[in-house]
Amino acid sequence: MEAELEKLLEMGWWFSLSPKDKKWTCRIYKKDKKTKKWVTSESKTHNSIDKAMTWVADRLVPLLE
Repeated sequence: MEAELEKLLEMGWWFSLSPKDKKWTCRIYKKDKKTKKWVTSESKTHNSIDKAMTWVADRLVPLLE
């Protein structure tokens, strides 16, 4: 898994999962090529961490293939 995370970073993608009350907020970030700053690409709040992690994986795993 560490290799996959490193590859995502190299490609300019990252994510975060944050608790918010009893829900989980996910954010997917893309690194701006000009400014080199991380910009939120997508964001969504889920009722469980499992659903949140699945949402992130559904979007980022295809980038690794």
